[in-house]
Amino acid sequence: MRRGGGAQALIKLARERNLDADPEVRQGIADIYIRQTILGYIGMRIRDALRSGRVPGPEGSIAKLSGSQLGWRSAELGMAIAGPSSAAWDADDAKGSRLAMAVVGAPAGSIAGGTDQIQRNIIGERVLGLPKDPAIDREVPFRELKVGTQR
Repeated sequence: MRRGGGAQALIKLARERNLDADPEVRQGIADIYIRQTILGYIGMRIRDALRSGRVPGPEGSIAKLSGSQLGWRSAELGMAIAGPSSAAWDADDAKGSRLAMAVVGAPAGSIAGGTDQIQRNIIGERVLGLPKDPAIDREVPFRELKVGTQR
């Protein structure tokens, strides 16, 4: 299992910016590394379930939610380490554009494949056994829903 890819990039960036001794930066990188490692273990559980012919359980939702949160945290920490060059970089700086793209792309992970809120609902219902959200329009076809100004 590959661990720490994003954390390694952040360590390198922190060293380049002489921030590798900053306790907040170090704590942030440790947090990223831990989250990546946990996500790797969740991925192993999903692969093991598939190999054994079982349908993965809620691990998919947990992995999706964890991955999107990891993307957000990594982008935020990268911006904090890089400073202004995470938003405006020299045209010759390929690293600057990669970091900016990671920052701009971070919200997509929270939307694609089911929003974080949907994943939380799935986890709450399937893992924690919480009741479903009440829905008085559950049996109404979408085209017949009265929404917005149609009410």
